[in-house]
Amino acid sequence: MVVSKKNLLLASTTVALAVNFSACTKDSDSSQTDKLIGEWEIVSILGQTPEYATIWEFQGDMNFEYCYTDADGTYCYQGDWEWTNDAETEVKMEATDGGYTTIFDLKIDKLTDDVLEGDVTSDGFSAPIELKKVN
Repeated sequence: MVVSKKNLLLASTTVALAVNFSACTKDSDSSQTDKLIGEWEIVSILGQTPEYATIWEFQGDMNFEYCYTDADGTYCYQGDWEWTNDAETEVKMEATDGGYTTIFDLKIDKLTDDVLEGDVTSDGFSAPIELKKVN
């Protein structure tokens, strides 16, 4: 069988397009929930590095954990999270450590596999926030 340059070019183009389409499909298959699930470290709030190491963990079963570490130790609150709009750009997280409940409302501006940016509101205070995925 003789392979012409035209057939070789056509075959190469077909393979390249197939790879591109499969890559696009993979990206579009990744839902907002898939991107959100995992551990996120707060890297900036109000444009500044937080005083304490803080992790938010969104779990696939809609559980939520909020932990921070200061000089005295690590403190964690458990609760749940939910999308509050159909576009999956707003999240409500509620966590408690026994007697005290903290509620966060997060409006997401950017969510990728490793970056989360938006505005968080808690106890009437709102601030821009940036997180990076750590797990």
